[in-house]
Amino acid sequence: MNPLTKNARISAAVSFATAAISLGSAVRDLRSARSKGDRLAMVDGLVSAAAVVTGLLVVYRALRHPEEEA
Repeated sequence: MNPLTKNARISAAVSFATAAISLGSAVRDLRSARSKGDRLAMVDGLVSAAAVVTGLLVVYRALRHPEEEA
């Protein structure tokens, strides 16, 4: 099992941080849509949140199993 290189770890950390910030934005948008009763915006927020969670899981998998990401 090859450990991640320093650049790969930095890239994963940046990706993780970006996804975490995006998740915060999606949650904020969901709350706003909910308070306004805007169903279309709520669906958009849910889809965005799902995409961010998927991205976080991909980064997590890359960190846990770097040999699969080659």
